[in-house]
Amino acid sequence: MQCMNIAGNPVSCLLCLFIGVKILVKTNAFISNLYCFKLSILLLFSCSYAKFSIHTLNIIDITEWRITMSFANMIKYRRVPLFNSNFPLILFWSQKSGCTSLAHWFFYQINLFKQAIKYDSFIHNYENEIYKNSSDYFIELAAALYSKEKDTYKLVRNPYTRAVSSFFSLIAPPYIENPAWNPIRNFYYGNEFCNKPISFKIFLYYLKTQMMDLEQVDPHLMQQYEPGEEEFVTKYIYLENFSTEIIRLEQIYQLKTSPLHITNQIMASSEGQGDF
Repeated sequence: MQCMNIAGNPVSCLLCLFIGVKILVKTNAFISNLYCFKLSILLLFSCSYAKFSIHTLNIIDITEWRITMSFANMIKYRRVPLFNSNFPLILFWSQKSGCTSLAHWFFYQINLFKQAIKYDSFIHNYENEIYKNSSDYFIELAAALYSKEKDTYKLVRNPYTRAVSSFFSLIAPPYIENPAWNPIRNFYYGNEFCNKPISFKIFLYYLKTQMMDLEQVDPHLMQQYEPGEEEFVTKYIYLENFSTEIIRLEQIYQLKTSPLHITNQIMASSEGQGDF
């Protein structure tokens, strides 16, 4: 069962996740496994009681509402964290900031790396089409974030080098025109079909205007910060020191020592879908 198909509206779906968690906390419910929790959430999906619960029973206060909206933003901007119940960390990320390298390392740590690469050499396809493609994943992630039972890290990158990387990723092979240039030309020249050049400076002007409406921005071009992410993210991994910081995490949390080809931060696909 896919999370997106349960409620129709992903934001409503995520809101129900946190309401479900809060109901159980308020009533001191004991759960030997997640079955009752999942059932309560699925029931919330199918009725209008959720809205009544928020206002009448005071289940969610302002802080909890911010947390819920922050979780919703992860879905909206296609940046769902990497999570596993048997892994001590919840890993946040953003496109063009080392996410492929982080995914390689994560799946290696949870013993799914070979399976993921066998499914597709571009590991994000396994991540999105298989690993995260269930309501259970979102339910368990929401519960873990709300309970703050795991440490949370976000992989971040120098904004300037990330912008340069995004710009270069739009450059297609010779004699092939990348349609992604069209809206940029339309923004600057008023004609998306002209052949006038686009400098890095023009590209930055374009990004600045696009940041006014984040829902319309390609997540590969969008800023790394998501509204409300500070409700969850407490620590950071810096891409510029990726290998060193990964080794440090493996030592702190007594994780498996990953081989160099897993921790190598320069993992770009031939189609420009990688980190750099």
